Amino acid sequence: MKIFFAAPIYDYRTTLFISQYFMSLARSSVNLGHEVKIFQTTENMYNPVVWNVVKFEFQLLRSLFKPLVDFPHDMLLMKQIINEVEAFRPDVLFLHLIDSSWTHTMLSKIRAKGVKVVFHLGIHPSQISTGIKKLIQHSDLVLIYDKSYLDFYREQLGVNHCYVMPFSCEMEYYNRLYQKHEYCYDISFVGLFDTYRESFLKALTDFDLNIWSWNMDKYSTSLKKFHHGEASGTKMIEIYNKSKIVINIHREFEKSGGNYRMFEIPASKAFQLVDSKREISKYFTPGKEIDVFNSPEELKAKVIYYLSHDNEREKVAKSGYQKVLTQHSMSRRLHDLFREIIKK
Repeated sequence: MKIFFAAPIYDYRTTLFISQYFMSLARSSVNLGHEVKIFQTTENMYNPVVWNVVKFEFQLLRSLFKPLVDFPHDMLLMKQIINEVEAFRPDVLFLHLIDSSWTHTMLSKIRAKGVKVVFHLGIHPSQISTGIKKLIQHSDLVLIYDKSYLDFYREQLGVNHCYVMPFSCEMEYYNRLYQKHEYCYDISFVGLFDTYRESFLKALTDFDLNIWSWNMDKYSTSLKKFHHGEASGTKMIEIYNKSKIVINIHREFEKSGGNYRMFEIPASKAFQLVDSKREISKYFTPGKEIDVFNSPEELKAKVIYYLSHDNEREKVAKSGYQKVLTQHSMSRRLHDLFREIIKK
């Protein structure tokens, strides 16, 4: 198949994850024998051409007159995407936009050319704008990773064309970056900071706790003394390699579980302690490939246990890596997804 990826592929804090994820999807598609084209979209809410000195005023204006302010940007973006589609003639358009007011209006023209439009959304649908809701409603398929979101799509948005595609890892990338290090950290957490995650991390202040988070400075928290700045990409994988225990805490709205970290950590050959969610056992066997906790108290108890049982901890980490390698690779996920697209 010919596959066209359109997403905000640039290293801005808010777009970094989706940039890395879409590039992995594209490389894995090539490895499966598909012809791929990548198009870098822009986001009006994080527009890199807007000068820093006017960014605040621009966003204030946009909050008051959003459809009007978005119109020039969205018209240009739609023209660019349609031109690329007409030139490349893909079978599938993978689309991810963080926010938009008008781009849904181009989908009927693209779908009329026989192109299947697959929209990826990495957050809960209650947190998206009206324009993104319309993009979802006009797509052929919507990719979600948390099964608990399905009811919201059906009942609140009238969307029944969702496909649950759990996150996965491009194993060639992780294997290439892996290096065996001496342990430098007993406990590490890398991710967005919020009060829900803080309630768990506060149970670990008596240990060698290390936190990397790009938004922690916005919070008044005693945990700042454990903060080491930001980490992503290769730096994050290096931290995992150097950590005895990596903590993974889902966002509070992720009821089924299965965030990207849950696969990244074992893909990096690191040991993972993750908060228990109802679907986690479908991906990993707790106690054998990862381990889970249900409360701050249980998290602390398991940290004490695994810090004093090196062989068991390393055995679990190796089993977790094998599970990702054999069952949760990105190539495997895409193979299943493409079969679903062909059905449509």
